[in-house]
Amino acid sequence: MTDAEKHDWAMFNVEHHPELRRFPLRLVLEVACVLAFVLIAAIASHCQTITPTTVRVTNPSSSPVNVTCISGCAGGGGNAAAGPTGSPVPASADYTGYNSAGSLVGVSTANPLPVVQQGTVTVSISGIPSVSVSNFPVTQPVSGTVTANQGGAPWAQNLTQVAGTSLGATAIVNYGSTPAAVAVPAVNAFVTNTVGVSGAISVSNFPATQPVSGTVTANQGGAPWAQNLTQVAGTALGATAVTNFGTSPAAAAVPGVNASLFSGTTALTNTAGAINVNYSSGSIPTGGNTIGKVDVLGNAGAVFDAANNAALPANVLMPGVASLSQGTQPTAVTSGNTARVLATVEGVLFVQQGNSNRFSCFVPVTATVTTQCQAAPGAGLRAYVTSATVTDAVTTAQSIDIVFGTGSNCATGTTALTAKWEFIGATETGSLNASTSFPTPLVPTAANAICCRPGSATAFGCTLTGFIAP
Repeated sequence: MTDAEKHDWAMFNVEHHPELRRFPLRLVLEVACVLAFVLIAAIASHCQTITPTTVRVTNPSSSPVNVTCISGCAGGGGNAAAGPTGSPVPASADYTGYNSAGSLVGVSTANPLPVVQQGTVTVSISGIPSVSVSNFPVTQPVSGTVTANQGGAPWAQNLTQVAGTSLGATAIVNYGSTPAAVAVPAVNAFVTNTVGVSGAISVSNFPATQPVSGTVTANQGGAPWAQNLTQVAGTALGATAVTNFGTSPAAAAVPGVNASLFSGTTALTNTAGAINVNYSSGSIPTGGNTIGKVDVLGNAGAVFDAANNAALPANVLMPGVASLSQGTQPTAVTSGNTARVLATVEGVLFVQQGNSNRFSCFVPVTATVTTQCQAAPGAGLRAYVTSATVTDAVTTAQSIDIVFGTGSNCATGTTALTAKWEFIGATETGSLNASTSFPTPLVPTAANAICCRPGSATAFGCTLTGFIAP
């Protein structure tokens, strides 16, 4: 019996006699050798002690387990049971076989040894495995609700287009500024009068469903639908871009609009930026609003205002003077009421120096020292002098002037208002007089009295006129 025959016979007995599996492989082989020695003496020389065989089992895939002999696989007769990969199969070697449907089948690449799992198999994978998926579609369908969240807060919306048209760089300008000739959002704006409707209006054959055309406003059904517009065409809106009605925004960026004003269905026109308003009937409504520049035409339809040194206009505004003939006394006016300007019948105005708060005073010709003529007015007022008459009451030489000051008889801060009138004396009996008027009134210090002052202690006198004013 050859080594291969002995090996096949041993494997056959193990397959057909399961009780032999309980014995160690070494014992089985030794018993087989003894039996073989007794039965066939000729093959005794081929029996040898078989050492345990070390086997490594690997399973790199889902294929059956391949068994590779590592050591101790020498076949009977000293022939190697394994050799390098690709080397020729030896003529005589031990093979592993198994029972397949009653036939002995040697283990080979074409006939791998079936292995039945007993218990739990632990597989250890080192490293990170890679999984290749083929025939994976590039575009994947998405179902359900998709929520788009803003990447950062606040959710700023920069409006750059309307109806496919790009907004211009100056679509947003400061309040009161006109945008340049660029695309801006359009609005329907008009001014209408309120038409009152009284009574009941009956409408029959009114369809339950009505077509809607034009602009439809969709109102928010519930929170949190809130949109805070912070930019338009890349320009950030100012902090006062939205203000209360009637309040003008500060000089900040606000949205600009193309707006036209209509009276009913008629567009209002303008001249040099001013709206043309024509009241064809009725009167200008009352109110407290201030109207800007208004061109007023005269009764004949001509402009009656003109620039300085311009040609005389066809119509003029009359100043409204009252003409008085010689000897006519004008009508007295109550203090504080309006009064007409008075003029002669030739149109020459009556002019009076000073104002209505006039004074006249005198110092008797018996005075010999500085004497007060007009008392000091109140704080901030002056006693302006418009005329003076001075008198030397003796035949001796004398000089007289007009002064102002405070205290008794201008004793404090005495200051001259005029030059001195010099009298050299006279041999005739009586007084010597000198009278003067001042087209430009004499101006004293405010709140000072007016006095007449002699140069020597001889009799003199004076008479003064003037007015009190600031």
